[in-house]
Amino acid sequence: MKHDLIRGLLKKCSLEVADILVKAKKEGDVPPCKAGCFACCYEPVYASSPEAELIADLIRGMPPKDQRRVRQGVQEWVEKFKATELIKEHQPPAIPYRQLRLACPLLKDGMCSVYEDRPFGCRTHYARKDPKGCEDDALRATQQYLAMNLYTSNPFEQLMKLGKGFVLDHLILLVNEALGGEPVPSGSRVEVEVQE
Repeated sequence: MKHDLIRGLLKKCSLEVADILVKAKKEGDVPPCKAGCFACCYEPVYASSPEAELIADLIRGMPPKDQRRVRQGVQEWVEKFKATELIKEHQPPAIPYRQLRLACPLLKDGMCSVYEDRPFGCRTHYARKDPKGCEDDALRATQQYLAMNLYTSNPFEQLMKLGKGFVLDHLILLVNEALGGEPVPSGSRVEVEVQE
């Protein structure tokens, strides 16, 4: 039941994003983002624990071979990230993070294996300029993104009101935890107390 509610909020978020994209296109801003472009999957992604729990359940439902691949990728990602100083930062800058070459372990053949249930952070990330500004670290600082404030979106606010004790952190750290791994201290970790 909780997953259905989260999926509904994620779909509402996608509708909000679609409205923003329509307005952007009317103003001549055509995001270059498309299937098969996955440079953003090397960027830090933040999520809530309910989003991570949904993804962990999707992983548990994958065929055994895919499940092993993703679980191994999650563990490798966590170990590599833990070994860096960036784990201490509240929100690591994109370029130093990208230089770690930590691809999202949910990628398979350049496509997101949980695309329909991807978190708010992924749904609201759209480039405005040439995709080379996403792919090339030397050009990354020149890339611009459509202004979508995830934290003030109506669906995200509704998600935060679903229960007490939510955590916001790096998506893969939370997925690791939801799959039964130990919590990993991170400078980005925020405990959310829901205001009634």
